[in-house]
Amino acid sequence: MSNILIIHTGLTGISNACLALANRLQNGQHKVWISSIQNEKEKTEVNGFKYLEINPIEFDYKSNSGNLRKLDYFDHLIKKLDFGSFDTLLRTNNIDLVLIDMELHEYILYLSSIKFRFVLLCQFLSVWQSSNSLPLSSSQQPKSELYNKAIWTFSGIVGRLKTIAKNIRTGGLSRRNFILYLANKLRFDTSELISYQFPLPFTYRSFPTLVMTHPELEFTTQELPHIDYVYPFIQTDRKEQIDVTLDIEFDKILTRLSVENKQLIVVTRSSMQKSNARVIPILLQALQDIPNTISVVSLGKWYDAFKDKSESPDVLLYQRIPQLNLLRNAALSINHGGIHTINECIHYKAPMLVISGEQFDQNGNAVRIDHKGCGIALPPNKVTIESITSTINQILNSPDYQDSIEELNQSYINAKSNEVLEKIINAYLD
Repeated sequence: MSNILIIHTGLTGISNACLALANRLQNGQHKVWISSIQNEKEKTEVNGFKYLEINPIEFDYKSNSGNLRKLDYFDHLIKKLDFGSFDTLLRTNNIDLVLIDMELHEYILYLSSIKFRFVLLCQFLSVWQSSNSLPLSSSQQPKSELYNKAIWTFSGIVGRLKTIAKNIRTGGLSRRNFILYLANKLRFDTSELISYQFPLPFTYRSFPTLVMTHPELEFTTQELPHIDYVYPFIQTDRKEQIDVTLDIEFDKILTRLSVENKQLIVVTRSSMQKSNARVIPILLQALQDIPNTISVVSLGKWYDAFKDKSESPDVLLYQRIPQLNLLRNAALSINHGGIHTINECIHYKAPMLVISGEQFDQNGNAVRIDHKGCGIALPPNKVTIESITSTINQILNSPDYQDSIEELNQSYINAKSNEVLEKIINAYLD
C-alpha cells in the first residue's frame, strides 16, 4: 500500500473524474488524499476521501492592486504559494506519489525541482504534435503529413500571436511570464516546456502522464513513451444539482418513455462563461419536429432567456438536469463537445450529435467523435432546423452509431476489468 495525493484544479469535470480515480486507487489498497486549488474540502469529504488544503494559484493577474513592479509582484506570488508548507504537507503525510493536473504548472515545477515523484493527469485527448494528429482546437481531420504540419504551424502562430497580444495588453504581467520567472528561480529546465499549443500556456515534452480519455477516439494510436491511456473515469454516484421541478417530474418522464414507446434525447450546452446561445433557438425548434421522442434540455445560464420557448410537451426545458441519470436512459446525447460529457456518453452507451461550443478542445473532440463513427459532428455554421432534424433521424435510425459507441464502451469496461490504471500506477511506484 502506498500514499497517493491527487491534486486538481477544482473545475467540475476534472473534480468528478478525480473522485472516480481516487475510488479506484483506494479499492486497489492505496491510501489516497485529494487537494485542489479551489475549496473542495466539503465535496471531497462527503465522497469519503481525506482533503489536504494547499495554497491557491493566481490566475487573475489584474489583482495586482498594490501596483507592484512586475518582478516584485512575481516574488509576492511565490511567497503566497509557500512551497515550504507544501513540502511539509508531503512529508508529514508520507506521500509516495503525486498525481497532478497538467495545468497546475506552479506545483509541477516545484515537485520537479525537489525531485519528488509525480505523474501528470491529462483530462484531454492527446495534445502532443505528431505527423498524423491535429491540434484539439482544429475542426479538421488529418490528411497528408504536409497538411497536418501546416495545421500545427498555423495553430502555433495563433498561440504565439495571442501571447504577444496579451503581453502588450498587460505589460508582461501574465501567468505565462510568472511561470517562466518561477522556473528560473527553481532552476527548472525550460526546454521541457512546449509553448503555443493547447492547453496554454504550456504542455510538457516528457513528464510521465496519465491520459484520462479513450485512446480509440484518437485519429491514430498515440505511441509516445511518456503517456499512458487510463481511459475515462466516471463518478456514477455523484450528487447532481437539478431543478426542483425536474426532480418531481423525473419518474413521470421515464414512465412516459415506456408507456408511449418513445426515445429519450438528452441535450446539454456548454456551461463555460464564453459560450453563446446562437444555436439554442434553432435546436429547440428542430427538436419539436422529431417524432416518437422526448427531449430533456439543460439550458444552464441561458434558462431565463429560453425557458418559455418550447411549444411541445415533448421538449422539456430545465436549468440543470441529472445528466448521469438521464444518459443512462438516453438514445441520443446532443452536446457541445466537452470531454467529460463525451466520457459519460461512452459509459452509458449514448451516441452523440455534437454541436461544438468552439471553446478550447471542443472542436477537436467533435471531429474525433465523427471520425470514430459513434456520433456526428455538426459544425455550428451549418446548424439549421433541417440539418439538425436530418442528423438526429440519421443517428436514431442507423444501428452503426449505436454499434460504435458500444464498442467504445466494451473496451472501456475491459480496461477497468484488466486494471489498466492500477498496473500503471504500481509500475510508477515500483
